[in-house]
Amino acid sequence: NLLFHDGGGKDPYWVINALYVTPHNDDNFFNEKGKAKFRVPRAVVFGQDNKLSPDGKIYFVSHGYYKGTGTNNWANGDALYMCRVDEGINNVIDHTKYQFWNGSKWVSSVDDARPFLAWPDNLGGVTITWDPGLKKYILLVCHNDMTGIGDYARQHRIIFMEADKITGPYKVIHYMVNWGPGTYFANIPAKWISKDGKTAWLVISANCWSQPAKPPQCTYTCSFQEIKFVTSDDK
Repeated sequence: NLLFHDGGGKDPYWVINALYVTPHNDDNFFNEKGKAKFRVPRAVVFGQDNKLSPDGKIYFVSHGYYKGTGTNNWANGDALYMCRVDEGINNVIDHTKYQFWNGSKWVSSVDDARPFLAWPDNLGGVTITWDPGLKKYILLVCHNDMTGIGDYARQHRIIFMEADKITGPYKVIHYMVNWGPGTYFANIPAKWISKDGKTAWLVISANCWSQPAKPPQCTYTCSFQEIKFVTSDDK
């Protein structure tokens, strides 16, 4: 699911499930100068073999730097960015083949990439899954650094959002604080979404400092939680 990982510091054993790995922490796949926009891109989930992609392309979503002052690393950042590439391994591993969303259209230079969602110092690891039953894009974003503004300070959070188009606009449908606690790498596998799109499984990691699990089963492992989407038809 990961396009690449920057190595996670000096410990190379953290690098898993990556198609490409940068050899040094200062490197990045798109040769970005300065603070990277594309920290840890993850493939947008369009079902098995990407068969539900609207145009056959592979889409990636990532958190990264925008204009914040807080931590910008493997887990936390300022904004969310998107890129895409034609199918085929030779295309996926060639950074020159990608297009980047600039807020209104797809462009060829990463320098022109702009966020489709920004909240400086308060966003982080992100995934998107297409829910064919609901015909919605479901976005999950986590932030685990103890930053924030006002009432949001010193909170770990996981935010659920939805959109009709992959580039948004996205709106919040659920917001959980200190859930896990310390939830990260949240995702919804396409295989486990019900036909009507209203039942799915949330897969997360959490609680790496071994605090009491909240809710149960949120431990420092691969944790599974069944979730329900309540629509206007259910009310």
